[in-house]
Amino acid sequence: MNYLIVAAHPDDEAIAAGAAIRKWKEKGDTVGVLILSSHSDTRKDDLVEKQRISHEILGLDYSHGERYETMKFATYDRYEMVQKIESSMREFLPDILITHFPGDLHNDHRVTTSLVREAARLPQRGLNYAKRLKGLWYMETPSSTDWNFGEKFTPNTFVEVKEKHIQEQVNSIAVYDKVLRDVPHPRNFESIKALARYRGGECGIEFAVAFHCIMQIEGE
Repeated sequence: MNYLIVAAHPDDEAIAAGAAIRKWKEKGDTVGVLILSSHSDTRKDDLVEKQRISHEILGLDYSHGERYETMKFATYDRYEMVQKIESSMREFLPDILITHFPGDLHNDHRVTTSLVREAARLPQRGLNYAKRLKGLWYMETPSSTDWNFGEKFTPNTFVEVKEKHIQEQVNSIAVYDKVLRDVPHPRNFESIKALARYRGGECGIEFAVAFHCIMQIEGE
């Protein structure tokens, strides 16, 4: 299975799905990530280099970054941004396309979700694109998904992971400066592990990464 995650910022994919990525790679699946922003005036570390190191830890098969500025997604040409996502789809040919939950607090996440939903139509309308998209999922990003107190994230798809996958996830987040925080902040090993245990409890396993599937095609 080919999984392509489209995320707004460096670290979003690690925070939301790092343990699942490690599990998929262990199974022999192919995983790619497209990051739309690799520049932020509020972050002083070299995000391009840190993203490279983080993605090495995750073991990604495909990693691509764009240079849209954080907190300014709504100011860019929408058609151009959709085309960037479609370009990665043409290169990577995903079975499952994953992006942010549309109710996330961060506006860049919301814009990204809308862009990905447009790009997801590529298999139906794109010329010279023969790969059928089998699924479109939303991911849960602690410190953004949980800060929307109106629209609730309701998972219906669970990836079973082990504690070692959670540790590898945290290692991939730790390369970024000041992204991991102390308890009770949701971005630390104990909080991420607790969320995975809670999501696992919802589906009867010890640890899980949760997603919300909005489209899935079962076939060959």
